[in-house]
Amino acid sequence: MENWQLIIVVLASVLTGALLLIVIILSITLYRVSKEVADVSKRLAPTLIQIQTITDRVEAISRGFNIPSAVLSAVGPAISAFMQTMHRDDASNGK
Repeated sequence: MENWQLIIVVLASVLTGALLLIVIILSITLYRVSKEVADVSKRLAPTLIQIQTITDRVEAISRGFNIPSAVLSAVGPAISAFMQTMHRDDASNGK
């Protein structure tokens, strides 16, 4: 075996060993991260259920406000026009 071939084999062995170490560390890190994510998701599930319950209640309450708001939006301009007419009548009568 020539020197350059021996150098290539040694370099390939060193690089393979370094890559193997990186792969092992990466797999350990990913395993720990997946455990943490699973742990957080277990704790987050009840909170999300509570948020869903709150949004359902707010939606139910807001549906009850739609009718009064529609009535007020229809009656509001009529009251405003009446008040302006009354103000003009008072001004024209000299009061």
